[in-house]
Amino acid sequence: MNALENLSQAHDLVQQSPISVLYFSGPDCGVCQALKPRVEALLAERFPRVQAGYIDLAQLPQASGEYLVFAVPTLICYFDGREGPRLSRAFGLGEVEQALARAYQILTVHTPWQKPPLPSEEGRGEG
Repeated sequence: MNALENLSQAHDLVQQSPISVLYFSGPDCGVCQALKPRVEALLAERFPRVQAGYIDLAQLPQASGEYLVFAVPTLICYFDGREGPRLSRAFGLGEVEQALARAYQILTVHTPWQKPPLPSEEGRGEG
């Protein structure tokens, strides 16, 4: 999870990634600090293509207003630049996994470089 130092980096991450996650936290939030490495491990293990950014609201307080984050921890999922599920305050890894699983499956199975079979090819090979 990359530490984001300004709003421009956050906007770029969201707009340039098919699936991205922003994780908002603060230095005085014990739950945030305990959950962050577990979220990172889940992303690395189950969702390796997800681009993740970490925003410390003490370092970048304007992100709170920009992303309407009023409690920490907050995790916002983005799919093709559009906001998806938002988890805030009390959530676990199961909820993070559930929030990402369906969209991740769709976006990783149907990649832009895969062409659908031509109608004339669909029935071939059956005897």
